[in-house]
Order: sequence, then C-alpha cells, then structure tokens
Amino acid sequence: MTSNEQKKRQIIAKGKRPYFLNDPASDKLLAMITALVGEFSVLKDRIDTHERLAAEGKVATPENIENFILTDDIEAKRDISRQEILDRVYRIIKNQNLDTWEDKTEIYNGLISKFSKE
Repeated sequence: MTSNEQKKRQIIAKGKRPYFLNDPASDKLLAMITALVGEFSVLKDRIDTHERLAAEGKVATPENIENFILTDDIEAKRDISRQEILDRVYRIIKNQNLDTWEDKTEIYNGLISKFSKE
C-alpha cells in the first residue's frame, strides 16, 4: 500500500460485545430499551416541529419541516424534555440497589450523557 492509498475502513466492530450486567440477556434488553428511547426522542422532536409549524399556520410538508429553524430556546426546551425522558426510563438504574452494576452511578451518568446529546 502506498502512502496515498487509504486503509479500508472496518465496518464491523471487532472483539466481544461489552456487557454491563451479569446476564447477557438483561444487557440485550437494556440495549433494546435504550434504542427505543432514542427513537422515541426523535419522534417527540418531530411532533414538536409539526406542532410549531401548525401554530405558525403552516402545513407540515417535507420542505417546511426541513426549513424549520431551530432556535436556542427550542433546543433548550427539547434538551430538558430529553433529560426528563431519560430520567424516567432509567430511574430504576439510578434509584435501585442493583448488585449487578459495578458502578451504578457512573454507568447511569454515562448513559444519560450519551443519549441526551444524540
């Protein structure tokens, strides 16, 4: 390979999947719930956009949605809403004494910070 050629990117992650819980089935369930929370958050933002367009008297066409201007105020309100969703969904992890977590607080805070920014 010459210096001008780029190395082909790896598409599939190597190594074993990391587990947070003692039971891999529970860990898979946590991953599925986390994915659903992300999808729900996106849908909630989309609904918010539709409602804001309707309040302006506009139809929610693909063009109007694409051209919708997200202000700092709207983004701040959505951030608060996301955090509230995450707190409700993951409260059991935060509030319960689960022996299966190595460090419950660190893992909870990591999950919250990762998904509240996506």
